[in-house]
Amino acid sequence: MTNDHLTAWANEMAAAGRHAVDELQKVGAPAGVEQQFAVVLDQHRKAVSAWQAAAAETTRTEIHRQMAVTRDAEHASMDADQAVRAALGLATTMRPRDYSL
Repeated sequence: MTNDHLTAWANEMAAAGRHAVDELQKVGAPAGVEQQFAVVLDQHRKAVSAWQAAAAETTRTEIHRQMAVTRDAEHASMDADQAVRAALGLATTMRPRDYSL
């Protein structure tokens, strides 16, 4: 992938992340998992910021560094995400660490 492809992808991921945050805010925190929901939102926001930063970078090294931040944010919210998904009656199976990116 060229840097142009990576930055285009990062822009798309940032847009998708913003959409996810908006939709999560519309749903609101399920009863009993308000704290976990806040963690999920916070980590999604961190990932969006990192995707935006990746899209603004010009070197492959910096693009990849920002992508690693998005991966870390995703994994930092895994336990909270499982609790929220369970409260919503959704599947709670999660990908193992280092599966993505």
